[in-house]
Amino acid sequence: MNVPLPCPFCGSTPVVEPADPKISGNAWGAVRCVNEECTAKPVVRDGENISDDRGSDVYKSIAIARWNKRF
Repeated sequence: MNVPLPCPFCGSTPVVEPADPKISGNAWGAVRCVNEECTAKPVVRDGENISDDRGSDVYKSIAIARWNKRF
């Protein structure tokens, strides 16, 4: 799995979700800035239109790749 870059707005380390796929489900992934002082608090989701049984690691990797893409 990739490692997310720091938040582009505040420089904080983001969290990768779901933290516990057994509780939150394993067919999604997201990267979120949780710094309370960040004015933007960006969230990037995996963007997949179909949820299947690939597991949360695949969805997390997709979300991290989207988060790390900087323009």
